[in-house]
Amino acid sequence: MVYKKIIFNEIKSSKLISVTILAFFLLTSYLLSTSGIIIANLTSSINHLMEASKTPHYLQMHIGDLDAEKMDKFAKAHENVADYHVQGFLNVDSSDIFINGNRFANNSQDNGFSVQNKNFDFLLDLNGEKVYPNEGEVYIPFAYFLNGEISEGDTLTINELDLTVKGPIRDSQMNSTLSSSKRFLIHKNDYEKLIPFGRMEYLIEFLLVDLGKITEFEGDYNNANLESNGPTITYSLFKLINAINDGIMIAILFLISILVLIISFLCIRFTLISKIEEEYLEIGILKAIGIRNKDIKKIYIVKYFVLAAIGGILGFVLSLITSNSFLKPIKLAMGNSGLGLEGYLLGFFLSFLAFVITMMYVNHILNLFKKMSPVKAIKTETTEYEKYGSEEFKLHKQVFMGTNVFLGLKNVFSRKKLYITFALVLIISAFIMILPNNIYSTISSRNFISYMGVGQSDILITIQGGVNKESNIKDLIKDLEKDTDIADFTVKNGKKYEVKLDGGVLGRLQLVSGDHNKFPPAYVSGEIPKLDNEISLSYLSATELNKNVGDSITLLVGGVEKELTVTGIYSDITNGGKTGNISFADDAQASLWSSIPITLKEDVNPSEKVEYYKNNFKDIKVTDIEDYIGQIFGSTISSVNKAAILSIIFSIYLTFLITLLFVKMLVIKDKRGISILKSLGFSSNNIKLQYLIGSALLVLLGIILGTILAGTLGQFLTSKLIGVFGVVNFKFNINYLFVFLITPAVLGIFVYIATIFGLRDIPRMRISEFIKE
Repeated sequence: MVYKKIIFNEIKSSKLISVTILAFFLLTSYLLSTSGIIIANLTSSINHLMEASKTPHYLQMHIGDLDAEKMDKFAKAHENVADYHVQGFLNVDSSDIFINGNRFANNSQDNGFSVQNKNFDFLLDLNGEKVYPNEGEVYIPFAYFLNGEISEGDTLTINELDLTVKGPIRDSQMNSTLSSSKRFLIHKNDYEKLIPFGRMEYLIEFLLVDLGKITEFEGDYNNANLESNGPTITYSLFKLINAINDGIMIAILFLISILVLIISFLCIRFTLISKIEEEYLEIGILKAIGIRNKDIKKIYIVKYFVLAAIGGILGFVLSLITSNSFLKPIKLAMGNSGLGLEGYLLGFFLSFLAFVITMMYVNHILNLFKKMSPVKAIKTETTEYEKYGSEEFKLHKQVFMGTNVFLGLKNVFSRKKLYITFALVLIISAFIMILPNNIYSTISSRNFISYMGVGQSDILITIQGGVNKESNIKDLIKDLEKDTDIADFTVKNGKKYEVKLDGGVLGRLQLVSGDHNKFPPAYVSGEIPKLDNEISLSYLSATELNKNVGDSITLLVGGVEKELTVTGIYSDITNGGKTGNISFADDAQASLWSSIPITLKEDVNPSEKVEYYKNNFKDIKVTDIEDYIGQIFGSTISSVNKAAILSIIFSIYLTFLITLLFVKMLVIKDKRGISILKSLGFSSNNIKLQYLIGSALLVLLGIILGTILAGTLGQFLTSKLIGVFGVVNFKFNINYLFVFLITPAVLGIFVYIATIFGLRDIPRMRISEFIKE
């Protein structure tokens, strides 16, 4: 009953402080709980999709002839193979696909047609059921349904074969835009009709008895000298690809929630210390009459316990209400998670954990009571945190500043500990606002292509290996050499070689040959290979092979061992991030594909060039680099953009609320000083100007340090996050207009508005009343 009265009186006497602290607890709880709910459901949805689809544990894509008898013999003899099959993937060039009569030429994905599998790797409809189309029907990749490129009821035409789009399919392997291949599902009879007009690829798929021994299985597969003319993908990589789009948004939300929690701590510290200063004499008297520190702490801690509990509960409830808007795209892409109430347990746990940490922090601050001397408290009536004097900062010594400017700055420097708290909040707010935007501007820029194993260019032409590949490239190169709009280009070929691993085991590595002086990827260390005995490795290849610059690696070239020296390590996220670059020529080894990066001269329209080469050359894929990045990272860019918008809203909210609270409390603390200034002839506007100058100084400091922090710590954290995909040495492509103009302007405006609101009581303060006190 006593504590109930204390809480009621505290909240009544400091409504703004109580509401602000409650708002921070609510926001922290909401963000943490929402992040937890999304993580739990995303993880479960991915697992549910992969279980329902029976996703293969090991996939080897292959272009070329297939020895089915040899493959069958290997699979049956291997003790770790539970099941296997070889699925045909009929690759049809996008320019040969028509949607309602319009050419599907702007698509950069490898589009293939398949039939439903019998035992595993099932393609599912939006109800999670296996799909068996009738003749004349086609089910489309989910990514094309989601972005609106193809809709239910559309007519898809390939060489006069018309197929009616019946709906999208969920494909546990190729759902994500990060997967460079997409499967269309059709009837077996339609599939047979299309075989003459496509290029056959094979998906060699295995279900294993023991998934933990997948590395050993991969070694056995390589040593058996089986088909491997294409990328290899494992179960864990399928999971990662499915999680990345929403995972980045969750990571940003989680980071923001941690930063909001830190701001909450700063807010609690500021309000608690201010309260202790205000009641320093009363605390001293309580200690003097024998009241224990433990009992005094209870008087203060009970208020924060109630506010944190209410804020935590409200935040959790709010997350339950709004989480469906975040979960809806996840459920649409991967189906229902299958979770009931347990799906919300992680959200509740994170919210409760924030409550516990908060109370521990409050208890830590209140340990100040142990250091307080009753005699000193009664004698001085103030704490060490409130010092107004400064020998170096005297009015009569200043020459260049006006009186109001001087007093405003003096107010900041003479109470540094209080103002540092406010500055830290502004630094974190600027950080929250800038970091997601830096991530968004980087991955949406054309420069991001350098992290994909390809140097910066305007257009990328790719040609898959096949019968007409060499003649196509020769004709194409002749045209490129004569084209006066082209500034530079080069031809790079992707080939697969066996590599000798520790213990004599053979692995396979996809290597790119060509002139690496042109269009080099982003190197982490070292440089491009220049000599025949040199090689550079992607970050993930170097990590897996345990190689550094200067180490040697042994390839089998034409059955003969060739020792190469590692000259550099670069970023690459293609082919699972595991590639390498070589400079020696090897005409005996067939190319899996060829790519031609192209830069154009100034004022040349990339779109027109793309159309020209699409219309004049068959069996090639021509893509504007911006479109290429958009098609692969479209969903990721969209997710990061949403997180960036949310971060701006949260940053404005935090800045306004904290500034209002800080200024309001300063005015209450300074009421005696304000009355003295009024008695000396300072107007209310003069006094307001002094506080505004202090706020302006801190906004400037907060924005500068927040920007530096976002560019250093933020870049470090982002690099660690996307490093798992093979992107290293990540550098922000900063939107300078947003960082150096929009952010300062927005934060400055809201700090100004909040400061004006916080100073509203100054004109109403009566001089006589405060002097009397």
